[in-house]
Amino acid sequence: WSGQGKGYYPTIKDFEYKEYVEFWQGGRPFIGYSQKTTNIDGTIPMHAESGYLRFPGSNAIEFVNSQPSGVNEIDEGAYTIQADGSINIEVTSKSLTRTSSASSPHVTSVKRVWTLSADSKTLSYEMF
Repeated sequence: WSGQGKGYYPTIKDFEYKEYVEFWQGGRPFIGYSQKTTNIDGTIPMHAESGYLRFPGSNAIEFVNSQPSGVNEIDEGAYTIQADGSINIEVTSKSLTRTSSASSPHVTSVKRVWTLSADSKTLSYEMF
């Protein structure tokens, strides 16, 4: 999946970007995930991360994620499949760690909300 987005963060000017997200199934009970963003022209890398979605039971979900900035994240939450076939995932951080050289400001908690449309053409993503 790829598309354009808008970013809002309290310490910097609002911005637009291109985002590329890939999910893949590895033959085991998890789904691989990778994400990267560039400036709106696609010429300057801005952010990247990769990890796994794990499914421990029922509608529970775990997200294990690493970023090249030195931040590592373990999130837990739930997923739901809507009547129209869209999938909603909401997770919050259970553990955030970082390398000693990770730059400030340090993230202290994360909430992620993903909604994937039934036709897989629209991915909405929020991070709090």
